[in-house]
Amino acid sequence: MRAPTTRIGRWRGVWPEFRLITAGVGVFLLSLPLLTAVSAFGIGSHPVKARLLSSVESVAPGQPFELGILLSMESGWHTYWKSPGVVGLPTRVEWELPPGFESGPLRWPGPHKLEDPGGLVAYGYSDETLLLTSLLPPEELDQEEEVRIGASVSWLVCRETCIPGDTTLSLALPVSLQSPTAANVPLFESYAATIPTPYRTGDAVSLQHRVRQTEAGIEVRLLLDGAGDLRIGAESPDFYPVEMKSFAVTFLEPKGASDASASESDRAEAELVLEIDPYGVDRPSVLKGVLAYELKTDPAGTRHLRTVELALEAGPFPGGLLAADFTTVLSEGGGERSLATYILFAVLGGLLLNLMPCVLPVISLKVLGFVSQAGVERGRIRRLGLAFAAGIVATFVALAAGVALLQAGGEQIGWGFQFQTSGFVIL
Repeated sequence: MRAPTTRIGRWRGVWPEFRLITAGVGVFLLSLPLLTAVSAFGIGSHPVKARLLSSVESVAPGQPFELGILLSMESGWHTYWKSPGVVGLPTRVEWELPPGFESGPLRWPGPHKLEDPGGLVAYGYSDETLLLTSLLPPEELDQEEEVRIGASVSWLVCRETCIPGDTTLSLALPVSLQSPTAANVPLFESYAATIPTPYRTGDAVSLQHRVRQTEAGIEVRLLLDGAGDLRIGAESPDFYPVEMKSFAVTFLEPKGASDASASESDRAEAELVLEIDPYGVDRPSVLKGVLAYELKTDPAGTRHLRTVELALEAGPFPGGLLAADFTTVLSEGGGERSLATYILFAVLGGLLLNLMPCVLPVISLKVLGFVSQAGVERGRIRRLGLAFAAGIVATFVALAAGVALLQAGGEQIGWGFQFQTSGFVIL
């Protein structure tokens, strides 16, 4: 006759599994700060250096001046523009100002096209950039006290991998009742010249655009006429779209010319072709962006940057992906396949994943585990299953809690960045 089994006795058989799970979670939590440091900063220092600069050496009551966040990137690294494209994150700045001071909007220099891993096009800055804003002091200031200005800055910098970064900057300036002396003049003037300004009729290059509805979305053609003075090059002309929250923009073809027989440097006109692919059922009514071009009469590399708003003509619009009718889906051959057919394809694809080298050996181990449980008490099998499920849940809760604690402590971390760093993968 078998002795009665107590509740503690039932769980004693799975206690080794619980100890193993607890030990694994504990080791992970203890090593998380080290892994975060390795994944965020690698072995060396962070590739971005940030400084807070002023256009004046002192502050005068009621007289506005400029502030700048100078970001210096190591060779090969880049940060992102306010509209980074399909990848990347824009730099964020939160000002900490004395009472009575007012700051203007952040002004971004014109970006450059960048290619991120995977061939994705992004918009941002390499080597160095200066983000500008205007600051207006109050009419009354105590001359005996310094003006202390702070800024919390966060960014994403990428090369083969992407690394988030953040810092807190501060600047102390004396108060003067006289007109303040200018500071950092060449730097502020050079970057102020790269801030895009509105396009106006009478600019050196005229702009026309045409809109055509296509099956994929909306095709927009930008026709630029420089009266023989437009320089055609790698970044001239070019277009950088902004506010792409509800649609994607793709460049369909390289720059064209109205006179195909002319050499590239002699072309009078150039054409940019874009395709707008809305995400939802609403058709965008305006395409906003920055137009960039160079003139032959300017020194090489001198870009003219103009903000433009292009009206998109009204007309029938089938809608984007969210508006698609998946009851039947058109195949390439012109026939129709039902939604159930595509669900079947998805199931078959999932089954094929089991043949991958990282999955197939685990399946055999799992089958052996099932076989070894033949004849075992059903209660033990149930407890082992519960222990296995509890271990999975506890592990992912620990991962989420670790990331949440680091974020609460001010770290710029998101799940996935660490897997881009070889040091983390090796560990």
